[in-house]
Amino acid sequence: MISCDSRESIRNETLNDLKSTDWAWDINVILDKDCFHPLVYPEVSKTERQTIASYNALKIALQNTDAQWIVFMEDDLIFNKHIAHNLISWYPIKNNILNFGSLYTPKNNRCSQEEGMFWYKADCLRLYGSQFYIMSREAASWAITYWNSIEGMQDIRLTRLSRGKPIYYYTPSLVEHRNVSSVWGGVTHHSDDFNLDWKHP
Repeated sequence: MISCDSRESIRNETLNDLKSTDWAWDINVILDKDCFHPLVYPEVSKTERQTIASYNALKIALQNTDAQWIVFMEDDLIFNKHIAHNLISWYPIKNNILNFGSLYTPKNNRCSQEEGMFWYKADCLRLYGSQFYIMSREAASWAITYWNSIEGMQDIRLTRLSRGKPIYYYTPSLVEHRNVSSVWGGVTHHSDDFNLDWKHP
Protein backbone atom coordinates (compact mmCIF):
# COMPACT_ATOMS: atom_id res chain seq x y z
CA MET A 1 0.00 0.00 0.00
CA ILE A 2 1.33 3.43 -0.93
CA SER A 3 0.42 6.39 1.27
CA CYS A 4 1.64 9.64 2.84
CA ASP A 5 1.47 11.39 6.20
CA SER A 6 -1.48 13.59 5.24
CA ARG A 7 -3.59 10.48 4.55
CA GLU A 8 -3.09 8.81 7.93
CA SER A 9 -6.75 8.90 8.96
CA ILE A 10 -7.96 7.75 5.54
CA ARG A 11 -5.31 5.03 5.47
CA ASN A 12 -6.39 3.78 8.89
CA GLU A 13 -10.02 3.65 7.78
CA THR A 14 -8.98 1.62 4.74
CA LEU A 15 -6.84 -0.80 6.77
CA ASN A 16 -9.61 -1.24 9.34
CA ASP A 17 -12.09 -1.91 6.57
CA LEU A 18 -9.78 -4.55 5.11
CA LYS A 19 -9.46 -6.18 8.55
CA SER A 20 -13.25 -6.55 8.65
CA THR A 21 -13.14 -8.76 5.54
CA ASP A 22 -11.71 -12.26 5.13
CA TRP A 23 -8.32 -10.90 4.07
CA ALA A 24 -5.57 -12.94 5.76
CA TRP A 25 -2.28 -11.51 4.44
CA ASP A 26 -0.01 -8.80 5.82
CA ILE A 27 -0.06 -5.33 4.28
CA ASN A 28 3.17 -3.36 4.00
CA VAL A 29 2.59 0.41 3.98
CA ILE A 30 5.10 2.48 2.00
CA LEU A 31 5.11 6.19 2.90
CA ASP A 32 6.31 8.52 0.18
CA LYS A 33 8.48 10.54 2.60
CA ASP A 34 10.59 7.46 3.29
CA CYS A 35 11.63 7.36 -0.35
CA PHE A 36 13.50 10.67 -0.24
CA HIS A 37 16.08 12.53 1.80
CA PRO A 38 14.20 14.85 4.23
CA LEU A 39 15.72 17.94 2.58
CA VAL A 40 14.72 16.78 -0.90
CA TYR A 41 11.16 15.64 -0.15
CA PRO A 42 9.53 19.12 0.02
CA GLU A 43 10.93 19.97 -3.40
CA VAL A 44 9.50 16.91 -5.13
CA SER A 45 6.09 17.18 -6.82
CA LYS A 46 3.22 15.12 -5.41
CA THR A 47 2.92 13.16 -8.64
CA GLU A 48 6.60 12.23 -8.58
CA ARG A 49 6.40 11.31 -4.88
CA GLN A 50 3.58 8.88 -5.60
CA THR A 51 5.27 7.43 -8.69
CA ILE A 52 8.57 6.81 -6.90
CA ALA A 53 6.78 5.42 -3.83
CA SER A 54 5.01 2.96 -6.16
CA TYR A 55 8.31 1.84 -7.65
CA ASN A 56 9.76 1.36 -4.16
CA ALA A 57 6.67 -0.54 -2.99
CA LEU A 58 7.11 -3.11 -5.77
CA LYS A 59 10.84 -3.35 -5.20
CA ILE A 60 10.39 -3.92 -1.45
CA ALA A 61 7.66 -6.50 -2.05
CA LEU A 62 9.95 -8.50 -4.33
CA GLN A 63 12.75 -8.32 -1.77
CA ASN A 64 10.67 -9.16 1.30
CA THR A 65 8.54 -12.05 0.08
CA ASP A 66 8.76 -15.03 -2.20
CA ALA A 67 5.00 -15.00 -2.74
CA GLN A 68 3.76 -15.94 -6.20
CA TRP A 69 1.52 -12.88 -6.43
CA ILE A 70 2.25 -9.25 -5.55
CA VAL A 71 -0.61 -6.96 -4.49
CA PHE A 72 -0.39 -3.20 -5.02
CA MET A 73 -3.05 -0.92 -3.57
CA GLU A 74 -3.81 2.69 -2.76
CA ASP A 75 -4.82 3.95 0.68
CA ASP A 76 -8.42 5.11 0.10
CA LEU A 77 -10.48 2.00 -0.52
CA ILE A 78 -13.60 0.13 0.55
CA PHE A 79 -13.44 -3.66 0.18
CA ASN A 80 -15.82 -6.44 -0.73
CA LYS A 81 -16.44 -8.53 2.41
CA HIS A 82 -15.29 -11.76 0.72
CA ILE A 83 -12.32 -10.32 -1.13
CA ALA A 84 -9.89 -13.12 -0.22
CA HIS A 85 -12.30 -15.90 -1.15
CA ASN A 86 -13.21 -14.12 -4.36
CA LEU A 87 -9.58 -13.60 -5.30
CA ILE A 88 -8.52 -17.20 -4.61
CA SER A 89 -11.54 -18.44 -6.60
CA TRP A 90 -10.89 -16.17 -9.58
CA TYR A 91 -10.24 -17.96 -12.87
CA PRO A 92 -6.85 -16.34 -13.67
CA ILE A 93 -5.53 -17.05 -10.16
CA LYS A 94 -7.02 -20.51 -9.79
CA ASN A 95 -5.61 -21.57 -13.15
CA ASN A 96 -2.26 -19.87 -12.58
CA ILE A 97 -2.41 -17.76 -15.73
CA LEU A 98 -2.48 -14.25 -14.27
CA ASN A 99 0.32 -11.91 -15.26
CA PHE A 100 -1.38 -8.65 -14.29
CA GLY A 101 -4.88 -7.81 -13.10
CA SER A 102 -7.09 -5.37 -11.25
CA LEU A 103 -10.01 -5.63 -8.85
CA TYR A 104 -11.33 -2.17 -9.74
CA THR A 105 -12.93 -0.78 -12.90
CA PRO A 106 -13.48 3.00 -13.02
CA LYS A 107 -16.96 4.08 -14.06
CA ASN A 108 -17.50 4.12 -17.84
CA ASN A 109 -14.09 2.60 -18.53
CA ARG A 110 -14.89 -1.07 -19.08
CA CYS A 111 -12.53 -1.38 -22.03
CA SER A 112 -13.15 -5.07 -22.58
CA GLN A 113 -11.51 -7.04 -25.38
CA GLU A 114 -12.77 -10.44 -24.24
CA GLU A 115 -15.07 -11.57 -21.43
CA GLY A 116 -15.41 -14.66 -19.26
CA MET A 117 -16.95 -15.73 -15.96
CA PHE A 118 -16.26 -12.85 -13.53
CA TRP A 119 -13.41 -11.47 -15.64
CA TYR A 120 -12.64 -9.50 -18.75
CA LYS A 121 -9.44 -8.82 -20.62
CA ALA A 122 -8.78 -5.09 -20.82
CA ASP A 123 -7.21 -2.84 -23.44
CA CYS A 124 -3.99 -1.72 -21.73
CA LEU A 125 -3.84 1.56 -23.66
CA ARG A 126 -7.14 2.76 -22.17
CA LEU A 127 -6.53 1.81 -18.54
CA TYR A 128 -6.11 4.13 -15.58
CA GLY A 129 -6.55 3.95 -11.81
CA SER A 130 -4.17 1.93 -9.61
CA GLN A 131 -6.63 1.31 -6.78
CA PHE A 132 -5.90 -2.43 -6.47
CA TYR A 133 -3.59 -4.40 -8.73
CA ILE A 134 -2.46 -8.00 -8.41
CA MET A 135 0.46 -9.23 -10.50
CA SER A 136 2.86 -12.12 -10.85
CA ARG A 137 6.39 -11.77 -9.52
CA GLU A 138 7.55 -11.77 -13.12
CA ALA A 139 5.29 -8.83 -13.97
CA ALA A 140 6.48 -6.87 -10.91
CA SER A 141 10.12 -7.58 -11.73
CA TRP A 142 9.58 -6.54 -15.35
CA ALA A 143 7.96 -3.29 -14.20
CA ILE A 144 10.89 -2.48 -11.91
CA THR A 145 13.41 -3.18 -14.65
CA TYR A 146 11.70 -1.06 -17.31
CA TRP A 147 9.99 1.52 -15.05
CA ASN A 148 11.63 4.54 -16.67
CA SER A 149 10.88 3.41 -20.21
CA ILE A 150 7.30 4.70 -19.81
CA GLU A 151 6.24 8.22 -18.85
CA GLY A 152 3.38 8.87 -16.45
CA MET A 153 2.26 7.85 -12.99
CA GLN A 154 2.17 4.31 -11.68
CA ASP A 155 -1.17 3.31 -13.24
CA ILE A 156 0.04 4.25 -16.73
CA ARG A 157 3.46 2.66 -16.29
CA LEU A 158 2.24 -0.62 -14.80
CA THR A 159 -0.55 -1.23 -17.30
CA ARG A 160 1.47 -0.23 -20.36
CA LEU A 161 4.43 -2.32 -19.23
CA SER A 162 2.07 -5.30 -19.06
CA ARG A 163 1.25 -4.94 -22.75
CA GLY A 164 1.67 -8.13 -24.74
CA LYS A 165 0.03 -10.39 -22.15
CA PRO A 166 -3.64 -10.44 -21.09
CA ILE A 167 -4.62 -7.94 -18.39
CA TYR A 168 -7.50 -9.38 -16.39
CA TYR A 169 -10.07 -7.23 -14.60
CA TYR A 170 -12.40 -8.68 -11.96
CA THR A 171 -16.10 -8.23 -12.50
CA PRO A 172 -17.83 -7.13 -10.38
CA SER A 173 -15.28 -4.75 -8.85
CA LEU A 174 -14.17 -5.93 -5.43
CA VAL A 175 -12.91 -2.54 -4.26
CA GLU A 176 -14.39 0.93 -4.33
CA HIS A 177 -12.69 4.32 -4.23
CA ARG A 178 -13.48 6.30 -1.07
CA ASN A 179 -15.05 9.70 -1.64
CA VAL A 180 -11.94 11.73 -0.80
CA SER A 181 -9.87 14.20 -2.77
CA SER A 182 -6.80 13.10 -4.69
CA VAL A 183 -3.46 13.91 -3.06
CA TRP A 184 -1.91 15.05 -6.32
CA GLY A 185 -4.97 16.83 -7.76
CA GLY A 186 -6.35 14.13 -10.02
CA VAL A 187 -10.05 13.67 -10.76
CA THR A 188 -11.76 11.42 -8.20
CA HIS A 189 -13.43 8.43 -9.84
CA HIS A 190 -15.56 5.53 -8.65
CA SER A 191 -16.65 2.12 -9.85
CA ASP A 192 -20.14 1.54 -11.20
CA ASP A 193 -20.10 -2.22 -10.51
CA PHE A 194 -18.70 -2.50 -6.97
CA ASN A 195 -20.52 -5.11 -4.88
CA LEU A 196 -19.87 -5.11 -1.13
CA ASP A 197 -21.42 -8.50 -0.40
CA TRP A 198 -20.90 -10.49 -3.62
CA LYS A 199 -19.32 -13.93 -3.17
CA HIS A 200 -17.84 -16.11 -5.88
CA PRO A 201 -19.94 -19.27 -6.22
